[in-house]
Amino acid sequence: MIATCCGYFISPASDGSGIPVMRALFAGVYQNPGDMLSFRTLIAKSLSTVIASGSGLSIGRAGPFTHLMAMIGFLLNKLALFRRVNFGQENYNFIRAAVACGTTANFGAPLGGLLFSIEVTAKYYEIKCLWEGIICSSVCILVFNVISFIKRDVLFERTTFPGFDMDMEIFAFVLLGVVTGIGAGIFCRVAMLMRSVQMKTFAKLGLNGPSLKRRTVHIVSICLITAILTYPIRIMRISDRQIVNEVFRDQDLSFHQWTQLSEYPQVTLFVYIFIKFVISILPCGAPISAGVFGPLFTIGAAVGRLYGETLMRYWNPTQSPATYAVVGAACFAASATQTVSTAVIFFELTSQLSHMVPVMTAVTVAYFVCGAISPSIYDIMAGWAGLHSVCYDLNEHVLSQKVAQNYMTPVLATFTTESTYEQAIQTLNTFKTEEYFPICDGAETQLLLGCIRRYDLEIAVARFIAAHRKQMPDAKDPNVSLRVQKLVSKILDIDKKQTATVENYSLVDFQPKDASSLTNVLELGPPFREYTFTTVPVECYPPQVR
Repeated sequence: MIATCCGYFISPASDGSGIPVMRALFAGVYQNPGDMLSFRTLIAKSLSTVIASGSGLSIGRAGPFTHLMAMIGFLLNKLALFRRVNFGQENYNFIRAAVACGTTANFGAPLGGLLFSIEVTAKYYEIKCLWEGIICSSVCILVFNVISFIKRDVLFERTTFPGFDMDMEIFAFVLLGVVTGIGAGIFCRVAMLMRSVQMKTFAKLGLNGPSLKRRTVHIVSICLITAILTYPIRIMRISDRQIVNEVFRDQDLSFHQWTQLSEYPQVTLFVYIFIKFVISILPCGAPISAGVFGPLFTIGAAVGRLYGETLMRYWNPTQSPATYAVVGAACFAASATQTVSTAVIFFELTSQLSHMVPVMTAVTVAYFVCGAISPSIYDIMAGWAGLHSVCYDLNEHVLSQKVAQNYMTPVLATFTTESTYEQAIQTLNTFKTEEYFPICDGAETQLLLGCIRRYDLEIAVARFIAAHRKQMPDAKDPNVSLRVQKLVSKILDIDKKQTATVENYSLVDFQPKDASSLTNVLELGPPFREYTFTTVPVECYPPQVR
């Protein structure tokens, strides 16, 4: 309840996995990323992730970590140290590197995490951003290993697997890929069915819109079902990490909970898979900060271990059940998320390449099998969040039914080539949450010329007022916001320091026009950097047009 209240009272953007949001951000769905990556959202996401992870629900942390790191990167980018890349495409490159850091911190696999972040968040990726992600991931894994050494703890225990020879056993891995692919496809389909049932149930209860009551009903029902299913079975009380380490270990299953239902641990393992499958679907789409990759990882590992134990009973394979557990985990997670890079993560987790052929073969088979059954779980969750435009399964028929109006955000304020500084001040006061304003060639034609950032507009107004403060009777206009007045003072202070050192480098030292007023027309031109001083007049530093 506390976790869902974080999303209701602090920031609704903190709900969900976070990966669909990042995908939408990089696809250009959000013109203003400030809402999705604000400090309020960071606080809400952090609290919700920690509390939800300790609640006992079957949720993952890969998606929330990705969103958290993106927010931290976005907020760090606001600092003066990074101000030179504080807008435009450079800002997104900064966030992309942070996203890679988030996946690396979750998996402890720098290269696999980087590739995974690219695969799940970007349909198109600039190669020049790759080295930034590599550097960020490298530093992240360094800190990760230092902390693990201090705590004397490891994320996953290392297991030595026997070498693999190309023989008939490769078909056993292919069959495992088919089984896990079908299982992942069923997982996604059941999640879609569950969502449909939830919406119909909420409609019958009169809970159509977002409300605290709806959140309460949703979360309480999930918690009750999870508690009822997991409490009687003691093995369900063990964490995902311990289960994965147990099934990855190249020896018999050692937990005493495996023999609760039968003297054969395989029976309890089968029950574990079924219950884990059900309780992992329930939090999908819930109004809390919750991922899905971790449970998929665990289910796949358990399925692979059961598959390997079955082969050991009725056949004599050269590979141990632990090897099948690793391959099963890779297949189930890769097929459900439609990410081949998951295989690279498993190579880094196990620190071995001896089983590369069976892993890659089985993952490829599972990928295509699941893809034939359903879209990826991230595409499904993006659709639930109303982000259908970033789903990758849109065919020509679907696209032909869509129009631009469905995805347009109404623009309430525009600037033209005839707009004045007075209009700029009024617009800044009226639309206090808008971060960008369009610039058109005229009020009637409305032909888009570019876009001006709010901060750039404030800088331009402040510079004009600072330069004409003596000639302007309306410079003390009460409509001028406190922010602009502070910028004027800052410009004048910097101007004094600048001219005291270098002659003729003043911001306001130029020949003013005869008539200087806020009714002067905004002078548009090339981009500028704030507080940049040269010998040319201040009018040559207009707001940025893109």
